Amino acid sequence: MASEKEGPQPRRIATFRQTATERLGRLNLAWVRFEQGEAGAGAEFMREAHTLTGEASLVGFGAIKRVTHHIETLVAPALESSGALDPSLGDTVLQGLDLLGSLLERAPNDPAPDAAAYVGEVQQAPAASPQGSRGEARTSPSNDSVRVTTENLEGIREIVGDLFLLHSRSRGFLAELRKARQLAVAAGSREGTTEMLHRQLAQVLGGLEAVLRDHGRQVGRTATMLETISRDMRMVPIRVLFDTYPRAVRSLARELDKEVRLQIEGDNIQVDRAVLDAIAEPLIHVVRNAIDHGLEAPAQREHAGKSREGQLRIHANLIGSTLRIEISDDGKGIDVDAVRRRVLELGLLGPDQVRQLTHDQLVSYVFHQGLSTMRTATEVSGRGVGLDVVIKNIEAMGGAVTVTTREGQGTTFRLQVPISIAVTALLTFRVGSGRYALPATSVVSLIESAKAPVIESSSGPVIRHEGFLVPVVQLDELLADPSSIKHSDSSARTILVESAGSLVALVGTDSHKRVEAVLKGASEVFRHDRLLGAAAPMDDGTLALVLKPGELLAATRGGSPRAHVPAAPQRGGSTVLVADDSPVIRDLLSEALRSHGLRVLEAADGEEALAILAAHPEVRLLVTDVEMPRLDGIGLIREVRLQHGRQLPTLVVSMRGTDEDKQRALDVGADGYLVKSDFTQAGLWSMVSRYLR
Repeated sequence: MASEKEGPQPRRIATFRQTATERLGRLNLAWVRFEQGEAGAGAEFMREAHTLTGEASLVGFGAIKRVTHHIETLVAPALESSGALDPSLGDTVLQGLDLLGSLLERAPNDPAPDAAAYVGEVQQAPAASPQGSRGEARTSPSNDSVRVTTENLEGIREIVGDLFLLHSRSRGFLAELRKARQLAVAAGSREGTTEMLHRQLAQVLGGLEAVLRDHGRQVGRTATMLETISRDMRMVPIRVLFDTYPRAVRSLARELDKEVRLQIEGDNIQVDRAVLDAIAEPLIHVVRNAIDHGLEAPAQREHAGKSREGQLRIHANLIGSTLRIEISDDGKGIDVDAVRRRVLELGLLGPDQVRQLTHDQLVSYVFHQGLSTMRTATEVSGRGVGLDVVIKNIEAMGGAVTVTTREGQGTTFRLQVPISIAVTALLTFRVGSGRYALPATSVVSLIESAKAPVIESSSGPVIRHEGFLVPVVQLDELLADPSSIKHSDSSARTILVESAGSLVALVGTDSHKRVEAVLKGASEVFRHDRLLGAAAPMDDGTLALVLKPGELLAATRGGSPRAHVPAAPQRGGSTVLVADDSPVIRDLLSEALRSHGLRVLEAADGEEALAILAAHPEVRLLVTDVEMPRLDGIGLIREVRLQHGRQLPTLVVSMRGTDEDKQRALDVGADGYLVKSDFTQAGLWSMVSRYLR
């Protein structure tokens, strides 16, 4: 993000790029929903496209303006037609959206010959999709920025003030400590006054202890407040990621000649931006796996008595501070017999060991690196790479993955991750002289070893837990720590850990403790150790190395050991309310008005504007767009006239500039009309100043 020193235009361009990226995600989503016949999706697509055209025009991205306008022209007839939608139109529209994503990364004045080709300004075929030969949509968030509310910024300002105060008071502590040291020196050099000096020393030290205790609590509260605000600042709705999936699902389904309907639920949940980035790759692997491996071709589905259209469902919900995502399909399910054959062919287990596996344990081998039940690799899958990435990435962030499947009915993958990775719950323990940890989400229980003794089986050491044999890992041997303490049966504990639906029992540990810590990347010394995923600083200054549950399991298999907050008004000057659903245009208008000393309040739609007007009777002028969600500008002006009569002047600033559009606004009570394509700061002030005299 541009700094204040760079001036308003670079900041505005950065804001436009962020906003336009989000808008492109909604355009992709709206188009796929329109193709599937969802009511209102076409109108939503046109509204987003029209707003993007206006934003691009004002900020100076001419190529984006031309391409978006061309897309509007292509789509308009389809909205008015009641006939079947031509699939080639969808390909052309989505190609244009891909091109817009590419143009966003260029300078505003880029000549963009590919944009000219797309809109037909030169005689050549439209350029290929910037996203790849198959035109796949991006499936992860495309920028690393987050929006920060003024409330959070104010909270940080107050915390910084508290920290400066604590720093100032610490100088006083040093003075008191210096006085205590001087008293101690005097007590050792004077005779006959020792008792009095000791009393004075005890009094000074007692006062210091009380003050330090109080400040310790204050530092703790301040740190908690800062952690809470910083976490809130990073929270974004998970739909930022989910909105990219309809496009990706459409592209892959067409490539595989399948029909797929995607259902997304729970996309309003707020998660840490870092979590969103971390789960993007694992989630798309699961989605692609469901379409390629799980869902059958239309003819096969009809033969099995199913609808031609496969159902793919992504459902997100919160359980405490844990995000749970389920990806379900109604396909053929995992071929367990094929998994069994591949386990044997790859030599992962012997025949006797395979026969002892439960159904769920066998299914969990789909996460094993290099295991694929497809005999022929394709561009999409079949190389045994994909699901192993899922479990490694999810467990690396303190999460867990499980899978359930029913032959002929479908498969469900469940991913659990913390909604924020700023602080992670861990179970820490010692193995010999070393301190280690496991993500709390992977720990099933901590049981007394005496109640679950290790027994030998044909597949190695195991314990019996709830009727099942669970493989054992002797951690001191795996970690090669000869200093591990051998405990008596009465004090020994066994950690039961789950990975991909399978259990593993860890023995040879002591000093277990549940803590919360900030995870850090493992140092270069441990970077290539496949058992270690991260490091966690402890209260005593030491580090606990966080183990990967999936790699511990592999060791037993012979593998590798809020609501919108209006901008704070400026002091002084008349108060103006700006209502526009585009944050880019709101910023432009508000900055232009503030440059003339006005106080500016902001609203994202008509309903929010009415609420602000009710709370701020000092508003002297309303500046509004026409096209806005919930309540548009025409409806807003009509309500304002009913509530305030002609007392509140109203100015319309809109992309629509026909005489009919202007007359429509004037008929409901607008006092002035300014077309955004003709916008200048001087022109705006010339019109605004008439109503503030």
